[in-house]
Amino acid sequence: MVLLLRRSALFTEDELNAAGQRAWNVPFSHADKSMYCVMPATPNITLIKSGNYLFNLIQEDSFYLGPIEEIAPQLPRPEQQLAWRQHTSWAAWDLMNKDVPKKEAYAVIARWVIELVHGNCAGVYLPKESLFFPNNGPAEDKLRKYIKKGPA
Repeated sequence: MVLLLRRSALFTEDELNAAGQRAWNVPFSHADKSMYCVMPATPNITLIKSGNYLFNLIQEDSFYLGPIEEIAPQLPRPEQQLAWRQHTSWAAWDLMNKDVPKKEAYAVIARWVIELVHGNCAGVYLPKESLFFPNNGPAEDKLRKYIKKGPA
């Protein structure tokens, strides 16, 4: 799942810790063997542990998939094209657990992403599904539906 961001603004470790606490209702810590933690690996890559789930977050100050005017016109709806044209950077969430069913994977990623969708987010893109939800209402609604479909 990819958040397309209007302004270049990489999520900080503090922002991710706070989002994790809201999403999982547990404190995130750097304590040894913590099951809930945010671990920056490089300036653009962060590893995140949420219980049994391991996430890789990649953040870039660039257009996602290439030049905007090559991608935006391919989107079917005008509101999607407009939202795509508004982004200048992106943050991609990947679940590293390979044995997690697809519905569960989208649900646990959506738990994180919904905590980070705010005014700077132009939209949410699901590359494997070729779905793009502009952040003008549908993005949060769709994320909530993914969360409901997943594990309790």
